[in-house]
Amino acid sequence: MSAGRGPAYAAPTGFTPHRRTAAEYLDDPSLPAAERALSYRDLERFDRWPFQYGPLRTGVLRLLEGVTTRPVEILELGAGTGHTGRRLAASLARRGIEARLHLTDRSLEFLEAAPGSGERVSRLDWLADPLPVADVVVANLVLHHFETAAAVTALARAATAARIGGVIYDLHRRALAFHLLKWTLPLIARSPITLADGLISVQQAFTPRELLELARAAGIERPEVSTHGLL
Repeated sequence: MSAGRGPAYAAPTGFTPHRRTAAEYLDDPSLPAAERALSYRDLERFDRWPFQYGPLRTGVLRLLEGVTTRPVEILELGAGTGHTGRRLAASLARRGIEARLHLTDRSLEFLEAAPGSGERVSRLDWLADPLPVADVVVANLVLHHFETAAAVTALARAATAARIGGVIYDLHRRALAFHLLKWTLPLIARSPITLADGLISVQQAFTPRELLELARAAGIERPEVSTHGLL
């Protein structure tokens, strides 16, 4: 790593087929706010990639087919900066679907309600706190942070909170995704944390088959798991 880019952050150097969990740097409460903010800005830019955000939006639109309730209440778990949830609400609005957005995260360091938006913002731990009921529950790139048993609990709690259904978008643990990030993130990420956390995330993500097993263990009826893009 070249000088001037801040401290080095260790990351997996090679991919292994089996799930290997590790703490991500963005989850460290002692991480300086400026470094956290720089990595969050990377993630917001990546959220604009069609294959990163598009599947979540498509999943929500499928759930809302034939639903006439307005406004639609959307609960986002692990919202981070709130960028994804706000983009989703804006996309629905362009389709004439009024949405009431509730953004939640364990930390509100970078999550504040947009002035005049009518959205709610709450500090909430997906695993520990009571989840408010909403029409649709969404989570973007959060599930892989959990140990397997905790992921089952998280899915069960999200399903209980969702009146209509939920869309959980996450990475796919496979060599293609790992090596794609390994070679592209150094070129496009502005934070060294983004590269390290990206590789850690892929290595501890679930496979589609594992996700299906988790959903069934969580008691979710007719779970659907699909893959999109390269990640």
